[in-house]
Amino acid sequence: MQYAGGVVKHLGLSMYRGAVPVLAELISNSWDADATRVDVTVPFDQTFEGKTIVVSDNGHGMAWQDVETGYLVVGRDRRKATGKDRTDLGRMVMGRKGLGKLAGFGIAEVVQVRTVKDKWLTHFRMDFAKMTQGGEAELIVAYEPEILADHEVDESNGTTVTLSRPHLQRRVSEHTFRDSMSR
Repeated sequence: MQYAGGVVKHLGLSMYRGAVPVLAELISNSWDADATRVDVTVPFDQTFEGKTIVVSDNGHGMAWQDVETGYLVVGRDRRKATGKDRTDLGRMVMGRKGLGKLAGFGIAEVVQVRTVKDKWLTHFRMDFAKMTQGGEAELIVAYEPEILADHEVDESNGTTVTLSRPHLQRRVSEHTFRDSMSR
C-alpha cells in the first residue's frame, strides 16, 4: 500500500467521525460483497477503553490477491476496475470512492480484517500509528499490513472487521445508535 502521509488521517479520521458513519460504511461493504447477514457488535453504554467493535458478514470474502489489488488500493474505482455497477446478486454497488477501507480509522487505531474466500483464510492487521509513522509520515509512505494468517481453512466465505484501540470519546447509547443507523 502506498499513499501520501496525511491521506489516512484526513480520509479516515476526518471523513468518518463517530461510530454510526464508520459502521454504516463497513455494512455497505458487506452489501457490496453480497452478504445476506451482517452482525455488528458494539459495547453499548460502556467506555470503549480496551473494547473492540466487530462487523462480520457472510459475503463472498477476499483472497489475498483480492485484498492486494482491490481492498488495499486507496481510491480504487470498483465500477471501472470490474466494468460492473452491480454485484453478482444484482445489487447496485454502494461503494463510490474506494475509501471505505479507511473508515475504521475514524474511530479506532487498529483495523483487523479476517476474510475467507473459497476455503482460504486471509487475515491481516493495519495500525494507524504505523501507517502514519506517528503523524510524522513523509510525503509518500509505503506500508504493508501485518499478515496474521494466510492458509486453507474449513470455513464458509465471509469477512470480519475488528476495530480495536477505539478512540471514541463518549459512550454510545444503543437506542441512539439504532435510531441513527436506521436513518
